[in-house]
Amino acid sequence: MDQIAQRHSARSLKEYVDLIQRHRQRGGHFGFENTYKQLAIAFRTGDRFLSIVKPDHTAWLMREDIIAQAVSGSRLVQTQVPHAPTADQATLEHAEQAFVYDASQIASIIKRVMWMEARTEALIKRADLDTFRFSYEMTNKLGPERTTGLLASRIGLPVPGGQIAELHTKLPGTKGREFAERFRAEHPTLISKVGKRRAPLLAMIEKQKEKYL
Repeated sequence: MDQIAQRHSARSLKEYVDLIQRHRQRGGHFGFENTYKQLAIAFRTGDRFLSIVKPDHTAWLMREDIIAQAVSGSRLVQTQVPHAPTADQATLEHAEQAFVYDASQIASIIKRVMWMEARTEALIKRADLDTFRFSYEMTNKLGPERTTGLLASRIGLPVPGGQIAELHTKLPGTKGREFAERFRAEHPTLISKVGKRRAPLLAMIEKQKEKYL
């Protein structure tokens, strides 16, 4: 972000946002994705983010299975290999071999994800945002064409025609599933507490699934 700001001669965060919205827009539209952690680092508070960026539309993609999400995060921390289309097969296979079970790391990631979820939800309610909620699991069932069409129509953009290429693929191997099952079996009390705290968020996702699936 500092390099981009320097390149565009931005002297403040607001000036940087104004510049980037003009230079990076396509067809009169500008969009981006971030996590609440990234938002907090750049803008300090959600309210300051909204006052500077002034988004017309917001969407929130979350993972229903937070245990699988945390295991995936643990793998990324350990191997530094993301779900990226640029990673070759040999790199992916080496990452699978290097990935080890780390319950404390998984628990820490769950805590961090729930921290971001709570603050995202609080910001949505406080600012009365009409945020479109959907989940990773929903996109898997909808497929790339229906997901893209749904998001486009939701934010008032033309629905793209033709087939949409899905560049990201599932990582190879079975460790992720095995580690998630092991964590659930070893930490039933934590799993129960997490489920109860996330129940209101997941209930909203269920309503979306009833509507769109």
